[in-house]
Amino acid sequence: MRPVVLWALVLGGASAASSSSSSSSSVSWCSNSTASAVLTYCGSSCSTGDPCVQYTSSSSCSEASRNDCVKHSSSCTYQCLDAYNSVAKKFTVFVKDPESSDVWTASDSGSSAAAFPSAEIDTVSGVDYAEATRNIQITGFDDTNVEKGSLKSVAFDDDTFSTATVLEQLILTNLDLGSLPTGFLPTTVSLLTLENCNLASLPTQLGNLANKNLVTLNLNKNTMTSITDSDSSVTETLQSLTTLNLTDNSIATFDVELPSITTLDLSDNKLTEFPSVIFNMTNLNVLNIAGNSISSLTVTSSQYSFLRKLSSESTLDVTSSACTTGTATDVLDSVVCVSDEASSSSGSGGSSSSSSTLIIVIVVLAVVVVLGVGGFFCYRRRVKNRGFYLSNTPDMVGVATPHSVAVGKLRPKVSDTCPEIIRRLTHECLQYDPSLRPSAARVLQTLMASSLVRRPSVSLAAD
Repeated sequence: MRPVVLWALVLGGASAASSSSSSSSSVSWCSNSTASAVLTYCGSSCSTGDPCVQYTSSSSCSEASRNDCVKHSSSCTYQCLDAYNSVAKKFTVFVKDPESSDVWTASDSGSSAAAFPSAEIDTVSGVDYAEATRNIQITGFDDTNVEKGSLKSVAFDDDTFSTATVLEQLILTNLDLGSLPTGFLPTTVSLLTLENCNLASLPTQLGNLANKNLVTLNLNKNTMTSITDSDSSVTETLQSLTTLNLTDNSIATFDVELPSITTLDLSDNKLTEFPSVIFNMTNLNVLNIAGNSISSLTVTSSQYSFLRKLSSESTLDVTSSACTTGTATDVLDSVVCVSDEASSSSGSGGSSSSSSTLIIVIVVLAVVVVLGVGGFFCYRRRVKNRGFYLSNTPDMVGVATPHSVAVGKLRPKVSDTCPEIIRRLTHECLQYDPSLRPSAARVLQTLMASSLVRRPSVSLAAD
């Protein structure tokens, strides 16, 4: 039995060695000649899911982070950043020179770790993320609260995060991402943060996330002047968001419809007017628009009610000290001008000045209408009492007489000496209803039949 067991152990050891050798051989060690510190894959040399940094020079690897530097060969040294990433499903790297004072506290345990996952990397390439990785964070420096424009330059491969197949949160901070690699943004995320990443406009790759899982988008501390995009798929992605953070950009106008939004941060931008489109966001709960150049805000009573329903966390930072129209009314941290009658809780104590003006206008219009109607009826009555006198003026005789005959006001009186057939014909020709009048052919036929060649004596008399 003993020789068999010994042989089994030998075979097992050989198999393990072969497996380790195979795993090690699949790793590309320090193959990027243009990079000095690459965040990449180191196979079984590091624990599954831990970041690994390869250095072309051992002097570039610092153990101040309390992560060991291990020499793979004379031209390649690697370092496993096992701290912080011991938290299940997380992958975190701080791009900075390691310092002995760097520490972190696990949010779930409250305990401090000895090591800190920091390295001055310049490239991210070929990372093989653990199958369960849900959260990836790569931050320039060791704090998100750095001055806007303070960036770390890191080169990313195309499809950098493609192996993180169940990724839910991607947080990239203080990195120069002015030009994103192809296929850079993963389509599985529900939260995406690109904070202080030198973005001058919305990444067109956001269109790939339309009708996916993205609900929270943080684009604060960039240089965007607008988020209006001609790409309908990007707009469609925005319309699915529930949280959008655009603080500290250079946005001067905002007119994007966000029907699903509940939290919107437009603080510290270049807005000079309150975006009216906000009043269409019926699901909005928290609004932050402080730090802009909006000196006053005039709203209707319904818009005022909209603002009052926002959470107390909201900030407007508007002081409408002199309302040219409406009543100055407090709402949240600000004073707005309510242009029509607001609710009694607004503290106005009565109708606003604009409401009074509206009432006066209505009364004046009513008086004008009454006077106009009265004048019209008086005129009609005078005309009826006086009869039809248009023909009294010489210039109107040629118009008034035919008109009076046509409407029955003036009828000809045929002499008794006229034949009966002529009198009947005259009566028919003067019918008020044109359909009852004889045709020209019939008139001619009747006249010829009567053998009357001279014009009868006719006088005109009013009925």
